[in-house]
Amino acid sequence: MSAQQKNKFSKLILLLLVIFSLPLFFTGCTRVNTEAVEEEAVEFAADTLPAELLANLSDKEAIMVGEFGKLEQHQEFLATLVIGLHQEQNLNQVVLNHNQAYGWIFDKYVQGDLGAGIFVDNVISPWVVFLERIREYNLNQPQDNRVNVTSGDINFHQDQFINSLQFFRRHMPESDSLNRHVNNIISAGDREKILESVYEDISENKEIYAENWGSRETELLLAMLKAELDSIPIRDLWDADYIKAHKEREDFLKELTRTKLDEEGRVLFNYGFYHLQKNHKMGTEKEWLGEYLSKEDTPYDSYNLVVVPLRGSLRINNNISDEIDLLSDPPSQELISTTAEIFNSDNLIYLNLQAEGFQRGQARINLHHQTIEAVPNDIYDGLILLPEGSPLN
Repeated sequence: MSAQQKNKFSKLILLLLVIFSLPLFFTGCTRVNTEAVEEEAVEFAADTLPAELLANLSDKEAIMVGEFGKLEQHQEFLATLVIGLHQEQNLNQVVLNHNQAYGWIFDKYVQGDLGAGIFVDNVISPWVVFLERIREYNLNQPQDNRVNVTSGDINFHQDQFINSLQFFRRHMPESDSLNRHVNNIISAGDREKILESVYEDISENKEIYAENWGSRETELLLAMLKAELDSIPIRDLWDADYIKAHKEREDFLKELTRTKLDEEGRVLFNYGFYHLQKNHKMGTEKEWLGEYLSKEDTPYDSYNLVVVPLRGSLRINNNISDEIDLLSDPPSQELISTTAEIFNSDNLIYLNLQAEGFQRGQARINLHHQTIEAVPNDIYDGLILLPEGSPLN
């Protein structure tokens, strides 16, 4: 063989080695750390909580729980978590992903101050499993040691605020000043201007109004007015500038989170799983709530826990449901399906992603309708795997 032929043969061998090494190279880049899964994952029954989860949440001010829509099993777990945290760690503040206008109804309902009725039943229906559990729990607790529940999202329609405001005054002591304010708001041509005037008046004379209405009711009313004022410009942008509107909505969530944490010190928030991502991988380009809370200069210690159903169905649009199954033909080196297959259990599974084994090396993470590749702890702090999920009726 000539020197030229040997040179060509050597180049061919080198090329073949490179080609056959590529799959091994890329497989090595994306790999589930099964040793970490086996060491860190904990399975537990639906009516219990693992000690490891409670320990990891014990020093956190902002406990963030991520959801995949209004699932019955998610709400059952959430109620068990809240009750456990209340009993073990005195946590008593919960904010749900729902229109802020209805926050006072959630609060009054779980305290037993509001009963069933057409309007109340309709308002609480997206959260009925959770709210019923907390209401039942609260009624067996002293009045000064109960779980408080409110809501924390913009009002997507002004009727949500108006209807809630009219219902609100029916549950306040009779007061000419309150009725005058409500009537002015409802009949106003320039509603935003009147709202600003009413909010300013009540804020500046809060102690006087509280003598007639009660301090708690006055604070609830001020929060409702403030949220509607913040919602109006976002609603106006919704169809005209989608990206800007969604950024401003996220800013609303961040401001509400800061306010609640500054006032209460420790709060559990439940939002959609997109909002909890610590580094942007999904959705519109903006600083998400989870990104804000995870920044080094943010003064709150948080834990972002996402609850993922393995099988069942998700409601994707009104009453249309989509069947889901993360264990059927999963992608290779995928974290959630690998964890579930290792345990092969009908119980829930808790996986702490803050463990060292999940802080380096990328893995695939299947989050229903999107599979991302990332270092697991760069996205979330923990996962709860539900054996099944089904939308509320």
